[in-house]
Amino acid sequence: MLDGQGYRPHVFRHEGGQTSWGAAGEEFYNIFLFVSSHAMDAALGTAVGLLFASLKQRWPNIHASDRPLEREEAAMRGRIALTDSLKMSDRRGRPVHMDELDLISEQLDLETGRWTLLFKDPYEARYEVELGTRENLPYTYRVRRDLPPWSGEPTGE
Repeated sequence: MLDGQGYRPHVFRHEGGQTSWGAAGEEFYNIFLFVSSHAMDAALGTAVGLLFASLKQRWPNIHASDRPLEREEAAMRGRIALTDSLKMSDRRGRPVHMDELDLISEQLDLETGRWTLLFKDPYEARYEVELGTRENLPYTYRVRRDLPPWSGEPTGE
């Protein structure tokens, strides 16, 4: 049909909806991946927990003991605690290795099972470590370093 000037009128008609599998679905996939990854983490955590519980039932005698640390074990753990927690070095900045620490004093508190160990390095710095067990596992309670007066560096915990 023509209008008065010879043109046909355009008729626009809209039907139905639109489904897009392109960029419009990206947010859905991001949410789906986020939720599924957290669900998988929770499932794995539960599975590992059940595995350890079943192993504990099978072998109930395998556990850490509540005995106090032996002298040699306490000395070694004290050296390790010192090298892990303090940056020990000589006057030239050379690191002090844990084998260079001499155990000069040890004390065991029989009530608590805690050891207090005193070490000395070749450069006269002294180190005090207090360790024992907590929940049947070795635990370091305190580490202290006292530098010789000639070092000019601060001392303390």
